[in-house]
Amino acid sequence: MRLIAAMIIVQLALGSLAFAVESPEERAEALSSFAEFTVPQTGGPHPLAILMPGCLGWHPHHERWRDDLLSRGFAVLQVDSFGARGVDDRAVMERDICTGRRIPGSERAGDLMAVLRRSGSASTCGRTGRS
Repeated sequence: MRLIAAMIIVQLALGSLAFAVESPEERAEALSSFAEFTVPQTGGPHPLAILMPGCLGWHPHHERWRDDLLSRGFAVLQVDSFGARGVDDRAVMERDICTGRRIPGSERAGDLMAVLRRSGSASTCGRTGRS
């Protein structure tokens, strides 16, 4: 029991449980200003591509990927887990995000599922990832 309590304290100190006490609905609300859904101007239906930044945040190539996917008929969902938590400094990202000390992949996956759940599409989506 002491080990579990110590682990929770360490996680809280590192900030990786920032949204842990929230419901999926509350997490989706916290992410709403940091999630962007774009649909091509062509007729649908459109397959969905999900873009999430790497450990150093968004870069111009992400916008090029979004534009390329849109031109190929994909709808694009961009979710910024870091921005939602106020993490935008490169040094902090290198120290805390890239090392896994804060906002691990499992938490980011939870962000994505909360956003998809809010949209009503979580039950019909397949998920895969590559970093």
